Amino acid sequence: MHINSIYINLPTENISRTREFWTKLGFGFNEEFSNEQAICLVLKEGHIYAMFINKDMFSTFTNRPISNGTTQALFAIQVENREKVDSIVKLALENGGTRYSQSQDYGWMYYDSFSDLDGHQWEVMFSDPNLRTQQAKPTNKITVKTIVLARRQKVWDYYTQPQHITKWNFASEDWCCPWATNDLRVGGRYIARMEAKDGSFGFDFDATYTGIKVGEYLNYEFGGRFATVKFNELNDRQTEVTVTFDPENEYPLDVQRQGWQAILDNFKKYTETN
Repeated sequence: MHINSIYINLPTENISRTREFWTKLGFGFNEEFSNEQAICLVLKEGHIYAMFINKDMFSTFTNRPISNGTTQALFAIQVENREKVDSIVKLALENGGTRYSQSQDYGWMYYDSFSDLDGHQWEVMFSDPNLRTQQAKPTNKITVKTIVLARRQKVWDYYTQPQHITKWNFASEDWCCPWATNDLRVGGRYIARMEAKDGSFGFDFDATYTGIKVGEYLNYEFGGRFATVKFNELNDRQTEVTVTFDPENEYPLDVQRQGWQAILDNFKKYTETN
């Protein structure tokens, strides 16, 4: 079975307002299939179109009543990058559209949503299949966790702000973190210098964010490995922090677990006492 093209037919209250709305979002129309009763929105030239049809005319195509305020379908469109997702949704909200859910970021897939002027719900998404393959590789992931006696906002701030990171980001008292930078956005880099206090050894921990939901989680890639940090507010004075990461091949798993747990314990101590 081979389908040449897809036409999604949707009822609209006002043809001219709908045309103006989608034009401001950067879309065009196939005028050959557009008139005063319907407009043909081009989603992908030659393949995918959305026909917005005046409600009176739309009702002649079906023996069912036109739904009003109920959800019967969600329309998902994929674009070329994350920036395009944000741009389309931003323009939709600025021109009369409404938000019906928050954006979701899974590292390899990112999407956001809006309702158009007639209440039709659209999801705009970007996905990177290569990143999905990397994240799906089987590993013996290691998880460490702690419960911090503080509200989630404070815990998030102390975990992500460089002036705090340098105070806790080391596993023992004979190590230190002289400096750190943190570009807290997808694609941004987190770099922390870790050194022995006697100067005998040091390295830069260099990671790139692949997913962020402020106050809830961080996903990042470092040296071909992946890690996730989750912040779960248990109550008004306790926040659980869970770090899950891909281990390296050089050191035993128990040694790596102990090292990451020691850093997390140091974070807990610093946050609770400052």
